[in-house]
Formats: sequence, structure tokens, C-alpha cells
Amino acid sequence: MEIRSVGRRNDHSRKEFQEMALQATENIIFAEGLNGLSTRKIAKAIGYTVGSLYLAFRNLDDIIVQVNGRTLDLMHQVLSQATERSDTPTDYILALGHAYSQFAATHIHLWQAVFDHHLPDGEKSPPEYVEKVERLLALVEAQLALLSPKSTVAQRRLAAAALWSSVHGACYLALSDKLTNSGIDSAHLLVDSIILHYLAGFKKTADNRVAEMA
Repeated sequence: MEIRSVGRRNDHSRKEFQEMALQATENIIFAEGLNGLSTRKIAKAIGYTVGSLYLAFRNLDDIIVQVNGRTLDLMHQVLSQATERSDTPTDYILALGHAYSQFAATHIHLWQAVFDHHLPDGEKSPPEYVEKVERLLALVEAQLALLSPKSTVAQRRLAAAALWSSVHGACYLALSDKLTNSGIDSAHLLVDSIILHYLAGFKKTADNRVAEMA
């Protein structure tokens, strides 16, 4: 399928057009945040009409979900690279936390868009998007298994979600100036405290539960 624009010499395939629109959307969100995004701005940025967008995407929510998915892919890449020199599960998770807070600070509007965007009532995220979220949590779950081999899959899954939520909250508070000491340095300190205390408690709790069942 070829998508044409009025007065444009070079028309694009559907795939090319989608990539152009997604890249333009990323640029707008990066610079202005989710609140600054509109189909009109996207269309103007790529030199097409608003109607052309609806030939390639279902709606604006569809575009945002796809861009958020790309942000999750980039986040996974950044976090994975940050842990390459980690020797222990604790070091690995600390590296994840630092990389996450740094990513949030560097890509703050794209990072916020992942959590600020909500689909209409009754509509669920696509399976491939959910997989991207689970892939990030799996980075933590794998290290929790090494830290506490006796823990169960359910324990590790819950712990990974709880730990990630806590780290995310610390980053949000620090980077949105909701704390007395704000900024990336404050975020790193909060992340370290959360992770170290949580991991100590997780291992102890998991080991105690196994002992009680024995």
C-alpha cells in the first residue's frame, strides 16, 4: 500500500510512512512531552495530511503505544548494556537501578509517556507490548533467582514488580522535584537504599518460608 500526500513528489510505502510517523512522534514527545502531541503536529512534521495517518494507524493511541514500545526496547538495551560488568546479583540489580534512573533523566518525556498514557476503558495493551514489559521484569527476576535459589517463581515475580515499582517511584519523585534533594544524584541514592534494603529482606523472607515448609 502506498500512501500519498498532496503536493509531495516522493510517496512512501505503508511501512516507510509508519516509520516516519513514529519517528516524528518520538521527536515531539521527547521535546514537548505527551501533552504536546497531536495528530496535526505529527502530520505537519512529516509533510502529510492528518487523514493519511489514519490510513496507517487506527488512532493516536495506536501511535503512542507503538512509540512507547520502542521506548521499552531502548530501555531494555540500555539496561542490559549497563550490567555487563556486574559480578553478583546485587551488583547487577544496582546497575539496573542506576541505568534506569539515568535513562529516566535523559529521556524524561519518553519515559513519562510510557506511564502517563492510558488506553480507553475496555481496551487492553497488545500482547507484544506486554511482552516488552515482562522482558524488563525478567532482568530482575533472573538475578533474584541467583540471589535466593530457594525462592519460588511466584515470589520472584512479585518481588521484581515490587522492586521495580519502588525504584520507579523514587525516580519520579527525585526527577520531578518532589523531594528536598532532587535530581539524578538524589535518584541514585534513593535507588541504592531501596535496592539494598529490599534484597536483604527478600532473601531472608524467601529462606524463612522455605524453612517453614520443610
